[in-house]
Amino acid sequence: MSIIAKSLKKIKTQDKSKEKQPFYKAVAFSNSKYFIAGFYGIILLFLLLLTGFGINYYFFVKKNNNITNFKIEHYEKIYYATVNQFQKMKTANKNEIKLKYFLTMNNFEELKELLEKIKLSNEKIYLKYFGILCFKQKDYKNAIKNLSLYIKKYKFDRDVLSYLGNIYYIQNNFSKAIEIYNKISDDNFETAYNKAIIYEKIGDLKNSLKFYQKSYSLVQDPLLKKRIYNKIFLMENYESKKN
Repeated sequence: MSIIAKSLKKIKTQDKSKEKQPFYKAVAFSNSKYFIAGFYGIILLFLLLLTGFGINYYFFVKKNNNITNFKIEHYEKIYYATVNQFQKMKTANKNEIKLKYFLTMNNFEELKELLEKIKLSNEKIYLKYFGILCFKQKDYKNAIKNLSLYIKKYKFDRDVLSYLGNIYYIQNNFSKAIEIYNKISDDNFETAYNKAIIYEKIGDLKNSLKFYQKSYSLVQDPLLKKRIYNKIFLMENYESKKN
């Protein structure tokens, strides 16, 4: 057999072997390459996302820790500054802060104990807070006695005058209550509102309306504001019909 014939026979044999190879094997082999490449691509993408998340989380935690630490340091500075300021205060001022606190908390026992301690050393504070304590306990006779003595000796004090005015109002002594309230500036709600009520009680509707309007502009409580508005509305209608 010639060399050419042998070569042709060999080519035919190779072609037949290729024809006999199943198609699915070729496809499977081809797809497996894409599958492996895709698999590694997904893993790489996941690692990149995980790394990015980790970096972001690190800086987020670091930032929040810095904010938290700043807040703690800030409030610590305020606390220690307040403590130092309190320690530098005079004893009289410290006692007054304590007395105010006991009054706010209705802690009358400790209030009495502290008042007994300062009775001789600080008459001014004693008269004021003992008078207020008597008012809180409805001992109006001693309240008037101590608060009036305070005003006589130490002149103006908004709190003392307010308590005195309240006592006279409770006792229906409206003329005396007005006399006391007129010594207080009506730039706060309580004073303006008390004046409005007392003037209404004694029938002075003109002044009553004036102070209801004043108290309306100062009140914060929405329910009380509505009540005052209704009062003003009725009084204005009454005055307009009267005229």
